[in-house]
Amino acid sequence: MKTLKVLSVAFLVVALFSCKQKTQESESETTKSSIKSTFRSQHPNAKDVEWSKDGEYTEVEFTENGVDKYIAYDSKGKVFETTITISKESLLTSIKDYVQKNYSEHAINEAEKVENSDGIFYELVLKRDGKEVELIFNNHGKLIDN
Repeated sequence: MKTLKVLSVAFLVVALFSCKQKTQESESETTKSSIKSTFRSQHPNAKDVEWSKDGEYTEVEFTENGVDKYIAYDSKGKVFETTITISKESLLTSIKDYVQKNYSEHAINEAEKVENSDGIFYELVLKRDGKEVELIFNNHGKLIDN
């Protein structure tokens, strides 16, 4: 009789854990479906759309009107971060001046504008002799990380 009680309790624990896990998986799939639906309505001209998962974030990379873009959504389906590729010409003058003064022999290989809850940032990848240097500037063009 004691064995039967132990087995019954074990069965209940396994059943409850299984139900909780299925509920979490279901919520995750619902959130993912909601994110994709919202994305399609907000970016109807998106091309080359690629979805991925990075920890708790659902990420999408795509091209829209000839511009490469990236969006990361949190587990609740809210936009966590957006990134767009920008031209060297559209960088702030202070950023271009900094690069010219301090990295004149480097070429700007990549320029992106990043927006998240901390603000707007500009990320640059400079290249020289096959080596890359990454620089991050704040919205006012001040270097904050290299």
